[in-house]
Amino acid sequence: MISAIQRAYPIFRSSNGGVDNSKYALDFVLNKLPQVDPQKIFAAGHSSAGTLALMFAANDPRLAGCIAYAPCTDPVLRNRELLADPISNRLLPGCAKFLEGYSPIRQIGRYQMPLFVFHARDDSNTPISDSQNFVNQLRSDGKTVEFKVVDTGDHYQSMIDEGIPAGIQWIKARLQK
Repeated sequence: MISAIQRAYPIFRSSNGGVDNSKYALDFVLNKLPQVDPQKIFAAGHSSAGTLALMFAANDPRLAGCIAYAPCTDPVLRNRELLADPISNRLLPGCAKFLEGYSPIRQIGRYQMPLFVFHARDDSNTPISDSQNFVNQLRSDGKTVEFKVVDTGDHYQSMIDEGIPAGIQWIKARLQK
């Protein structure tokens, strides 16, 4: 497992955590698919893909909006034990610096489009306090963000049962404006 992580980490880091790949995909769509309305493109993701969606949104203003379901908004905080371990620093060189840059909470000023953040109170994977803190900072900075919280459904089922339908309604509302 460690050797697999050591092989994957430099690739992930060199792609800016997938943000570069997201930009390439959007470039392809905009350049090769004229039937796609460039004003109606949204990023969405759940969990680590929610983190990527937020990082993509912070780095590409061409999006009409972004939906993040139970994202990790502060990878530095989430990985504090890993980052404190000297062995980890040898196995994953530059990881602390990478996570500082790959952290939605540290990108607050860069969001130029509306955001929708969804989280369940009983999430056993990612604490709801992470999303609450992120949303509070966005609002303090005058950003447009909707925060939908549900009581149950844990990390995954809440997104399926309530998050995706709410996200679809949120997109529809954006498109009607």
